[in-house]
Amino acid sequence: MARFEPYPPGALVGIKSFANLPVRPWVEAYQALIADIRGAGGRHLHQLDVVSTWRGCFDRVLLRGPYADIGLTVGHGVASVWLDRRIDAVYLARADYGSFPADAQAWFDLAKPRFAAMLQDIGCRPRHPKAALAA
Repeated sequence: MARFEPYPPGALVGIKSFANLPVRPWVEAYQALIADIRGAGGRHLHQLDVVSTWRGCFDRVLLRGPYADIGLTVGHGVASVWLDRRIDAVYLARADYGSFPADAQAWFDLAKPRFAAMLQDIGCRPRHPKAALAA
């Protein structure tokens, strides 16, 4: 049985409570949060494309940029909106070439405060692990 992780390890995260919502309002809140993430992501962070894919069993990727995924993980009454490095095969094939690692870190350095502003816009409480997106 797969173990539930509330978000990818090392990601920047915002939390929104879905606890105590009956089924129909829960589904509506989930769909509204997806729309909010995609809308706010486009306003706050540039170079993001709308995608619909998964990382493992629980982490849904909603937006993808050259270096990062923005996604949503829901479980145990909590929705976690996260920003994390891409882990797909296309990204990993490019990750070791030239100035790519330095360019990726520069992008994340610019993206962190923008992601925090995005979380505030969509009503999420920031939760920033100490090692989030460390070099």
